[in-house]
Formats: sequence, structure tokens, C-alpha cells
Amino acid sequence: MYVSNPGKYRMTITSRRNHSGECAGAANDQCNDVFTNVNGKQWCKTLVKAAWDQWITATQLECSHGNFSAAVYDFQAGENTLLLTGRSRGVFIDKIRFERE
Repeated sequence: MYVSNPGKYRMTITSRRNHSGECAGAANDQCNDVFTNVNGKQWCKTLVKAAWDQWITATQLECSHGNFSAAVYDFQAGENTLLLTGRSRGVFIDKIRFERE
């Protein structure tokens, strides 16, 4: 992703977690996350904080156990890289968006 206007950007992931298939009967804190990494820094658990079976954009990071924060990144001008990898089954992603804070 190329950034021409450096500064802080909030990431929102439009996602859904289904309470079916392998996630049928799963507890509320399961089937709800992926890992993300921006610009080669720390990998963070990225949570889908929503009810089951709904598309939402509530994105929250847990970069250390039990410490939650908004998904806000400080981007420099030029190329920036987002890496995303699976963690939980049952998470579906439609879109990832960055908005200037």
C-alpha cells in the first residue's frame, strides 16, 4: 500500500464469523481472529469482536496477552506492507480499509 500522506491510520477489517461447521457450538472467544503484521513489526492477534453470523467492522488488536487496543498504525510516506495470516477457523474477510485518524 502506498501512502502519500504520512500519519496515523486506523485499520478496519470487514469480517464475519460463522457459528457453524467447525465453529458450531464454539465458545464466544473462539473462531474470532487472524494475525496481522504491518511493515515487518510485531505480529498481533486481530480480533473480530461481534456476535455470530454478522458482517462487522469492529477490529481490535491484542499484541500482548490481555492488552487490547484499536488497530492504529503510524505510516511513513511511501510503500507500507500489511501481512495477514489465519489463526482461527470460521473467520471470513470481505475488505480491509485504512482511514487517516
